[in-house]
Order: sequence, then C-alpha cells, then structure tokens
Amino acid sequence: MTEIRVEDGLDKAMLGYREYLEKAPESALTPEAMRRLADLKLEKEYGILAGSGTSELPVPESGVSSAIVERPAPPASRGDADAIAGVSESESEFEARAAGASEVAPSSVTSSLELPDGNPSADVGPLEAIELYDRILASYPDYPHNDRVLYQKARAYDELGRSDEAVAVIDGLIAEYPHS
Repeated sequence: MTEIRVEDGLDKAMLGYREYLEKAPESALTPEAMRRLADLKLEKEYGILAGSGTSELPVPESGVSSAIVERPAPPASRGDADAIAGVSESESEFEARAAGASEVAPSSVTSSLELPDGNPSADVGPLEAIELYDRILASYPDYPHNDRVLYQKARAYDELGRSDEAVAVIDGLIAEYPHS
C-alpha cells in the first residue's frame, strides 16, 4: 500500500471549514461544520487518539474508499434546501467557489473566526474546540450529533489535564444520551 503525505492537510481542512462558516449562509450544515472544525483542532494538537501524534491515512485502492463517510441526510428536495439555506447560487457556482484555490495560513499565525452567532473565535486549538462545542450545544440543541459534541468536549478537557471538567461533561453525556 502506497502512502501519500498531504502537507498541511489539517491546516487546509480547517481553513476550508473556517471559510465555509464565514461565507456560507447559516443552514442545517452549520453545526456540522463547526463540529468538524473543532474536531480537527483536537486532532491537530493531540492526533486522532491521545498521544498518537500525526495521523496518516492509507491511499484507497483503485478509487474504492474503504472508509465510511458520514454525511447529513439530504433535504427532501432541492427547493427545500435552497429555502432553508437561503442559497442563491447554482450547484455549479457553489462547486466552483468551493474548489477555488486558497492560501493556507502558517500554523504560527492566529486568526479570528466570525461564527454564525456573530462572536469572533480566537484560534487557540483545544480551547477554541471547547468554545465551538459550547456554541453548538447552545445554538443547536436539536443537532443530532450532540452526543459526539459532548464526548469530544470531554476529550478536550481531558487532554488539557482538566479531569474534573471532563468527568462532568461525560456525566452529562451519559444522563442525556444513555444509549450513545
């Protein structure tokens, strides 16, 4: 199996989510983008698993992906999606905008992120991840992946050595999502 290293892959992915959150109208995809951005911040700092360092993914064989990718359920119809998101661009215009080239800021440069609730978010890794998780929980109480949000929030606290806060979040996760 051939391995391919993507230079600054996490930075590029985080930049993509930041740009999406800054430019796209708020929609059902907003909390998902926020959660993925926060998860990437933890991955960049601590790896996929605590202490695992950098993560490398194998190249899929013959274009067949061996990974399962979770995606939110599509809306009932294209008209519903446009009405919900307030989208005024065509799918091809969106693809062109999304695929456009963009520069990745060096890791040492901090940036500010304007989120849908209008508050800026400083780029401070795990602490920003916790802030993003809190915003998701407060702004999107019906988001179907809030159990994952709570789990990752607990992980962030644990990685920071804040065990009491991690345990409190896990206790809340167990109470609210006992079958998760």
